[in-house]
Amino acid sequence: MRLHRLLGILSILLSRETISAKTLSEKFQVSLRTIYRDIKAIEEAGIPLYAVPGNGGGIGIVKEYKLNKTALTSDEINYLMAGISGLKTITDTESLQILLTKLSPPDSYLAVDSDFLIDFSAWNRNATEALRQKINLIRTSIMSKSYLQIEYLSSHRRSNVKIAPYKIVFKSAAWYLFGKKNDSSEFYFYKINRIVKMEILNEPFIPVNTEVPTDWSDDFASDNGEKITLSFDQSIEYQILDIFGKENYERGKNGSVIVIFHCANRDWLIHFLLGFGLNVEIIDPPSLKKEYLCYLKRLITKTDC
Repeated sequence: MRLHRLLGILSILLSRETISAKTLSEKFQVSLRTIYRDIKAIEEAGIPLYAVPGNGGGIGIVKEYKLNKTALTSDEINYLMAGISGLKTITDTESLQILLTKLSPPDSYLAVDSDFLIDFSAWNRNATEALRQKINLIRTSIMSKSYLQIEYLSSHRRSNVKIAPYKIVFKSAAWYLFGKKNDSSEFYFYKINRIVKMEILNEPFIPVNTEVPTDWSDDFASDNGEKITLSFDQSIEYQILDIFGKENYERGKNGSVIVIFHCANRDWLIHFLLGFGLNVEIIDPPSLKKEYLCYLKRLITKTDC
């Protein structure tokens, strides 16, 4: 959008002595003619510019006009740029590129030297593109305050739901849509990867004040549900480290890894345990062990217990 580009050009002019029209053209990926029109618009807005001809020259703001700016430290800019660059990997909008340009130092070395690199994209390029399209559609719906009609695939069923979308949330390696069902006063989280189809409806909704809960989980949490104790073989400790974190397990007999947590969804938990095969043992509660063994028998014989 032109307004974002004009603000970006103005920010660059404030941060350096001069810059060539060609460099601006390359930064904003527009033609030289467009840059010259933008420069004219900035002048017409009352900001005095001057041009230095020849090699090493360019366009600048008259020194007497430049504003005193409260500078951010390099660390502060690094944090900002890392976060913005991370968002660009999943929703590449012009406004984010403009913001990165504003924050970049004259030589554009800062982003390269940052000790942070945030990348929300998947290893699979097609999966990343599919997620990006979904997120962009949800953002459009949120900004226009329009209902979303989604087809959602959960562990229980496939359902069609009309949702008033409020936020896009990234939590624990997954993206979620936080919104309110049309026929309910309660808010829910929908994992975006599980949204099969999505359509913005020509039907506005009136937002209500709400906050996204910070302590929530679809599957297991630190203080919800029944207490579960599991023992894992030490050969898969690296997986337990990924899932639970070092502070949430202890060493058992023969080097086994003991994990204690709470879970409110046994159906999910049983499927979770199946992925570890012979490398997991249920310690407590006994009823879970019985239910798990029953499920394994059904899996082998395809009959009820």
